Amino acid sequence: MYRKLARYFLFTALLFTIFFGYSLKDVGFDYDFERFFPEKDPDLTYYNKYREVFGEDNDYFLLGINSENENFLDTSFLKKTIILKDSLLKIKGITNIISPLDAKKMVKTPLGMVQVPYFHPDSHSKLNQDIERWENEKPAPFYDLTNIDKGAIALLIIHEPIKEDIGASRDLFQKIESTTGAFFKDYKLAGKLKAQPVFVDKMQKELLLFLSISVVLTTIILFLVFRSFRGIIFPLLIVVVSVLWTIGFMTITGKKLDLLMVMLPTILFVVGMSDVIHFSNKYIEELRQGKPKLKALIKTVREIGLATFLTSLTTAIGFFTLYTLNIAPIREFGIYTGIGVFMAYMVTLLVLPSLYIFTKKPRQSHNQNNKTFWLKLMSKCFRFVFKNRRAILISSIVLTSICLIGTSSIKVNAFLIDDLPKDDPLKQSFVYFDENFGGVRPLEIAIKSEDNNSLLDLKHAKEIEKVVNFIDTAYHAGNILSINTIIKNTNQALHSGKYEFHKIPESTNDFRKIEPMLDVLRKRGDLDILLDSGETYSRITAKIKDYGSEITTQKNIQFKEYIESNIDNSLISVRLTGTSILIDKSNNLLIGNVLKGMAIALIVVALLMAILFRSWKMIIITWIPNLIPLLIMAAIMGFFDINLRLSTGIIFTIAFGIAVDDSIHFLSKFKLELDEGKSVLYSLKRAYLSTGKAIILTSLILVSGFLSLVLSDFGGTFYTGLLIGITLLIAMVIDLTVLPVLILLIFRDSDSRIRR
Repeated sequence: MYRKLARYFLFTALLFTIFFGYSLKDVGFDYDFERFFPEKDPDLTYYNKYREVFGEDNDYFLLGINSENENFLDTSFLKKTIILKDSLLKIKGITNIISPLDAKKMVKTPLGMVQVPYFHPDSHSKLNQDIERWENEKPAPFYDLTNIDKGAIALLIIHEPIKEDIGASRDLFQKIESTTGAFFKDYKLAGKLKAQPVFVDKMQKELLLFLSISVVLTTIILFLVFRSFRGIIFPLLIVVVSVLWTIGFMTITGKKLDLLMVMLPTILFVVGMSDVIHFSNKYIEELRQGKPKLKALIKTVREIGLATFLTSLTTAIGFFTLYTLNIAPIREFGIYTGIGVFMAYMVTLLVLPSLYIFTKKPRQSHNQNNKTFWLKLMSKCFRFVFKNRRAILISSIVLTSICLIGTSSIKVNAFLIDDLPKDDPLKQSFVYFDENFGGVRPLEIAIKSEDNNSLLDLKHAKEIEKVVNFIDTAYHAGNILSINTIIKNTNQALHSGKYEFHKIPESTNDFRKIEPMLDVLRKRGDLDILLDSGETYSRITAKIKDYGSEITTQKNIQFKEYIESNIDNSLISVRLTGTSILIDKSNNLLIGNVLKGMAIALIVVALLMAILFRSWKMIIITWIPNLIPLLIMAAIMGFFDINLRLSTGIIFTIAFGIAVDDSIHFLSKFKLELDEGKSVLYSLKRAYLSTGKAIILTSLILVSGFLSLVLSDFGGTFYTGLLIGITLLIAMVIDLTVLPVLILLIFRDSDSRIRR
C-alpha cells in the first residue's frame, strides 16, 4: 500500500514540476521603484492627480559633460555641446533638452522684443563677458546646469514616460550613450532611464549567482554530513523542486522578480534544506536503533512531520506578517515566500519519504563513528550548559542590556541609490551631479489658489516668492523653476534686460505692465508645464542634493512650519509632493510597520506554542530565546550605523520566522519525552542529544546560504544576508544554551539528575 501511495506522490510531483517548470519561460524582471510608494496613502493619491496636470517628476535624464582641460572658455567644447544637443533631439523618445547654452533673455527695444543669448560660442572674446554676466545674473533654471570652475555643462534631457518596458529604457539609454560618446569621452549620465536596466541586469546576474552558491555550499555540507550520493541528491532535488514550484507559481500569477524577490530562491533553498535535514537525520537515527525501513519512515513522518509543519507555519507567519505593510513589493515578497515555505514543506513530507521507500537503507545508518562523534559532542555541550546555568543566565541579561543601548541608536535613513556600493558607476554618476550641479533629487511643490483668482497676479506672486526663497535657502535647491521665474524674466525684459529688474514688480501698476506679455506666453503654451489651464494650480520644480531621508525629512518639517507661519493661506495653499517625498514617507513609516509585523508574529507564534503545550509558560520560553538574537541584530545595526530602510526593514520578521524553527524542533522533542512520563531533566537531555546535531547542521546551512547574499551589489541584499546570517548563528547558540536553562528554570524537577 505504501509503495503504491509513494508512486502516486512521485507521479503527482512530477506533473506539478513539469507544469511549473514550463511556466519559467515567462519569468520576468521588474524595477519600478514607484511600487515602493505607500499604498492607499493620501499623499500618493494627491501626487497621482498632480502628475495628471504636470506630468511625471522623474522622466528626465542628466548628461554631464566635462571639457578636456576644465576650461569653460573652450569654444570648440561649447560648439560640440550645441551640436550634441541637436543630435540628441533627433532620437525618438526625447521630447525636450534644457541646455544652458540655449539660455536667452528677452529685451524690449524700440523694434520690439529681442532674445539676447547669454553665451556666444563663436566669439572667444565675448565669452569672458558672457561668464561675468552669467555669474552675476544666475538665470534660472539654467545656471545650475553649469560649473564654470570645472569647465562642465549639464544637459537636462526630458523623455517620454517609460514604465515597465525595460527594453525601451535600455534602447533609449544606449542611443543617448552612443550619440554622446561620438562627441565626448568624459561624460556622466544619471536618471531613472539608466538605473532601470542597470538594476534589472544586476538582479538577473545575482539570481543565478546566489542559486549557484547555495547549491555548492549545500552540496559540501551534505557531503560532510551524509557522505553518500543519495544524501546529497535527495535533499538537493527536494529544494530545487520547491524553488521551481514557487517561481513557477509566481510567474503564472503574473508576479515578476524584483529587488526583493531575487532573494526568494536562496531563502527557500536554505529553509527547505532545514526541513530535509531534520527529516533525514531522524530517519537515520531510527534506522540505527534497529527499526525496519518502513517503520522508521512512519515514525519519522509522525514526529518530524508535526515539528516541520510547526516550523514551516511559524516561518510562513514571519513572512505573511509582511502583508501588514502598505508597500506592494514587500507585501508580495511576504505572501509568495510564505507560500513557497509551505510548498517546500509539502514536497519534503510527500516526496522525500516516497524516494526513501524505493531506495535501500542509507549507508549512514550503519556508521557508528559518526553517531559516537555527535553523541560525545552534544553530551559535553549539555554538561557545560547544566553546570553553568547561572553564568549563562547572567550573561544573557547583561548582553540584552547592552543590546538595548545599541538598538536605541538605529536610524531610519535612505538615499536614492542607497543599494549600490560606492564604487559602482551608476552611484558615482549620481554623486557627480550632487557635487557639481546641485543634485538630481526632484523637489516638487504644488501651489493652489485659495481665492480662485489667477496665480498670475501680484499678491499671489509675492506669496509664491516666499516659498521659492525658502527652498533656495533651506534646501540649497538648484534648477528652480516656477511661474515667478517667468514673471521675473518678463519684468527684466520690459526694462531693457537690466538685471536689477529681475524681480517681482513692486506695485500693481508695474505688474499690469507685464500682463500683456504674460498673456502672450500663456496662449503660446510656454507656461503649460508650470500652470494649469484655469491659472489656479501651479508647481515649483527644482533639484536638490540627495541628503538622505533623515535630513530631508527634517528640512520638510521646517518647510511646513515656515509655510504655516509665513504664508497667507487665504491666498494660496502649499504642499510638498513628488516621488522623493513618497519614498521618504515609505521609509519613515517603516519602524511602525516593522514593529506591527513583529508584534503579530510574536503573538501568533507564542499562542501557537502555548496551545500546543497547553501552558502559558511556553510563551516566555518561545519569546526570550528568539528575541535575544533579534536584539543583537538590532544592536549591530545601531552600533555600526547600518540604517533602517525599505530594503533592510524586512529582516526582523524574516529572522524571527526562521530562527524560531530550531526552538520548535527542540521543544517538540522535549514535549514528546514529557508525554511518555519522563522527568523534566531527562526529557531535556534527550531533546538536547536528539535535536542538537540537526540544529547545528541546519543552522550552518541557513547561515551559509544567507551569507552568500553578501556577494550582492545591492546594499539591502548584502545587509539582509549578513545580518540574518549572524542572527541565525546567534540563535543556534542561544537555543543550545539559554533555552535549556529557561526550561530548567521554569519546569522544576528537584528529583532529577543528569544521567551520565
